[in-house]
Amino acid sequence: MKVLPVSVSVFRGREVPYSSVNGEEGLKKLKGYYKNSSVEKTLGKDHSYPKNKAYFADPMEPITQNLKDRVDFVVYDNEPSYPKIEDVKKNYLETNRTDYRKQFEEVREYYYRREMGRFDDVNKSKYQQWQAAECTGLYDKAGDLRYKKETAEDEVNLLKAERAELQKGIESTQKELKTQKLLNNTLESHIKNLKAMSKPYNVINDISGKGADVEHILYTAANTRVKYAKAQEEYIKQLENSDYYNNGKEAYPQDASKYAKYENTTKTYEAVQKNMEDAFNIGKTKNSLKKQADLLQKTISNFETTIKENVKTISEMQQYITGLKTKVAETDSKIKEKTSYINECKEKLKPLFEELANFYKKQGIKIIKK
Repeated sequence: MKVLPVSVSVFRGREVPYSSVNGEEGLKKLKGYYKNSSVEKTLGKDHSYPKNKAYFADPMEPITQNLKDRVDFVVYDNEPSYPKIEDVKKNYLETNRTDYRKQFEEVREYYYRREMGRFDDVNKSKYQQWQAAECTGLYDKAGDLRYKKETAEDEVNLLKAERAELQKGIESTQKELKTQKLLNNTLESHIKNLKAMSKPYNVINDISGKGADVEHILYTAANTRVKYAKAQEEYIKQLENSDYYNNGKEAYPQDASKYAKYENTTKTYEAVQKNMEDAFNIGKTKNSLKKQADLLQKTISNFETTIKENVKTISEMQQYITGLKTKVAETDSKIKEKTSYINECKEKLKPLFEELANFYKKQGIKIIKK
């Protein structure tokens, strides 16, 4: 494979102005610091006073004591490691999303800097560049399939998330549906009880109508008779000084009655009149009973309307659950389809990975332990 050049302006160690106050972290922001770089702080070890300089070394460049005395930090350009083939395999056949192309390119670019620095055998550096470029090429060869696999994996994850939301909606609606049904049963029982109560209320209302009339007759009769009896007493008093009283009843035989013992008995009427003061008054409670009966009928009507609305709500909830279950089934079908496609991609990726793995083995690529 053709080795692509790396754009590097200067390939030799360089001193740069740098304040030790910024520390090692600040060096990471400067040109010449790479992912594989390491820093040696010479200030405080090789000299005591700040020089306010840092030195960025080329790969494999020997660093003299004189150089360490001139700067506060030395930044080394270390050899980067190839990725472990086991990890790369997960990128092909599992869900590892690491872009290993960058690591292959880091190796190639390092050896290009190493070639330009001239601190190592040039041919060896060129060979290493070729080897890294071959890995990049083999990795890119599977790039389209990996992209399609990863895109499908992302779609599956979205579908699974959507399915979880659908299932959550089903479960929460089913839970609420259960409470609505229980409420509906309670409403039905309550309406049944109200209707049962309305029957005696209707009977009582009918009785109260007739009873009020009888009660009126009763109390009127008692009041009239007692009042009449008292009038009789007044009449008798008036007679005491009359001819009737002075000459005796014999003078008026027509007024005499042999059997007048109970002619004007008011005892019962007086008892009725006395009881009337503390008695249950049908006439007074008649209107109250009617109001209660009317309220009872209105309550029954309102709750019957409520139960109709609740039955409609229950029906709507059942339809909603059915709709969500249909969507779940559709989502499961899509997940199955996408998963099948992912597996097809993996089957096609296996030989492409084996090609890269065999190249690793053939070249004897070693992993640098850090």
